Amino acid sequence: MKLFDLACKNLKKNYRFYLLYFLSVTLVLAVYSCFKAFSMNTLVMEKISEDGRVETMTSVVSVLLMAFVLFYMAYSNSFFTKRRMGELGIYALLGFRKTKIIKLLFFENLLIISVALLSGLIIGSFFHKGVVLLLAVFLKLKINLSEVPLFNPAALSQTILFVAAALIFLLLSNGFFLKKASILSMVRLEKKSEKPLKPHPASAVLGLAFLASGYCLAFNITAGTRSLWVSVGFLPMAGLTFLLVTAGTVLFIRSFLPFGVQSIRRHKKLFYRPDTIVVLPKFVHRIRSNARMLILLTLLSAATLGILGSTLCTYSFSEQGLSRITPAALEFPGDDPKRTQEALSLIQRHHPAQDYQVIETSLLIAASDSPELPDFEYTRKNNGPHFAIMSETDYHQRMSAMKKASAPSLAQNEAVLVRYLSGSSLSAGTAYDLALPDGTSQRVHIAETTLDNATGFANEGVGTLVISDALYSSLVQSGLETASVVSIFGDSLSEDSTTAEALLPLFEDDYRFASACLKRDEFLIASSPNLLLTAFGAFIFFIAMGCILYFKSVSDTSYDIKDFEILKKLGCQNKALHRIIAKQNLILFSIPCILGGLHSFFALQCYNALMPQIISSTALLPPFMLSYALYLLVFALYYIITQYACCHIADRA
Repeated sequence: MKLFDLACKNLKKNYRFYLLYFLSVTLVLAVYSCFKAFSMNTLVMEKISEDGRVETMTSVVSVLLMAFVLFYMAYSNSFFTKRRMGELGIYALLGFRKTKIIKLLFFENLLIISVALLSGLIIGSFFHKGVVLLLAVFLKLKINLSEVPLFNPAALSQTILFVAAALIFLLLSNGFFLKKASILSMVRLEKKSEKPLKPHPASAVLGLAFLASGYCLAFNITAGTRSLWVSVGFLPMAGLTFLLVTAGTVLFIRSFLPFGVQSIRRHKKLFYRPDTIVVLPKFVHRIRSNARMLILLTLLSAATLGILGSTLCTYSFSEQGLSRITPAALEFPGDDPKRTQEALSLIQRHHPAQDYQVIETSLLIAASDSPELPDFEYTRKNNGPHFAIMSETDYHQRMSAMKKASAPSLAQNEAVLVRYLSGSSLSAGTAYDLALPDGTSQRVHIAETTLDNATGFANEGVGTLVISDALYSSLVQSGLETASVVSIFGDSLSEDSTTAEALLPLFEDDYRFASACLKRDEFLIASSPNLLLTAFGAFIFFIAMGCILYFKSVSDTSYDIKDFEILKKLGCQNKALHRIIAKQNLILFSIPCILGGLHSFFALQCYNALMPQIISSTALLPPFMLSYALYLLVFALYYIITQYACCHIADRA
């Protein structure tokens, strides 16, 4: 029989076991080919990238994807090769040379990966079409979809070349592995028993202590100026935290978990239960071989969740921050009455008057040399640090237009400070001296602080002070500089980019002109490619990690066939076996899920501290929960598939 025919026969015989591998490789290659086609789509790149930043990102992500796809294929190939060592040893006993066995494995890989490549290229091409369509609709890009080819020749050729290189790498890997193996070791490898792992209490406690210390250091970054990250430095603390968490992960999985199981075994009431007495000893018995895989998957899960979560955080923070940076649909200076009237007339030509509300407010500009002034980047655009001062009545009117709660009633010298940063240490009780034109000063006491700004950031100096109407009138009479701000509120104008673009020539080079719609469009075009590229990588990582757990679980269940036969002879029903398998798989899946989730959550705390805190710090939770929910959804799907496959194996015992 020819080697190629034998390879076909082997795949046909074991098609159930190879099916998920084939499907996962197909999906991985589909996503990879879709990414390559997207990165080479000049029509889209010209629309979403003006400075070459997106092209640079795609190049970096492409290298990372290639490395991970190659790692996944190499891991899967190594797994299947080791699982079939007994069969390959029989071939060697029958007279097959190792070079012939290597060729046989190459033909099997060639068949699986070639069909997966063909399927992946077709699916990936349709994925690419869908991605372009979504971008065109979501970002309102003017792209003629008929000009986007279904199959991108350059992307197809690069994907095929990459897969060919991967096949050569797998061939060399198999050759290197089999050259070192003797015939006896090949026959006995599958039956080789693991050496029992003896957990040491000291390393178990050390692993837990390392993890707890790493988490505490990561959370310490939220302490602001009192944080060790400020006093010691960001890079040293980041390196120490990373080392503690990584070392803690290794020791926690290799020592603490087995030690915990051994402790349970000493409690007879907990240990001597129908399922526990089977599940826990199996876990300890296999922890030596599973530890590396679990450590790798935990760190990969943390990295993937961290990258996806940080991207979602950036997207979410920026989107929520837009409502603070530009609270009105349109905002522009009202210092020039003629230009203001021209702008209002233009708006009226596009929208009926009942669809929007115009509010013009006169802000007072007062310099201050008080210590501990709020810091904000817009101060660089003005003449020194100053406050924008608004009357209580004007603030109430604007809050009402935005459907938000207003400030409380204020006494003569009291003020409400509109904070820019949610993490600011400024609080009620702070006093500021406002410089007056006659050389004197007016002291105001901060009654409370708020994040609800009534005008755009460009009009507010280092902050906005809301004061009582009586104090405002007194400051007006003192001769303080004034600045008029016109704000347009209305849902229809918030979605109308045409009107905003028509107003641009009137306020050319004036940074105080702002449009919520244009800001949002600018943000979407800038951030959507980042989110899309991250989604490509996260999707491939999730698929690969789920498949690795699937293969390991199915392999362990196959090795336990004789144990299942003994349990059946002792009267154990299939339902009880299924329950035992479910708990074994749950332990295997839950370790990277829980630890990886915790790692990524504390990593996001550090990432969150690096971002401008213009919204509440609790806004970190929704992006993290979304990324973690997607992660759990993929793993839950793989858990169900794994459970079904393992139960099917046990039923045949």
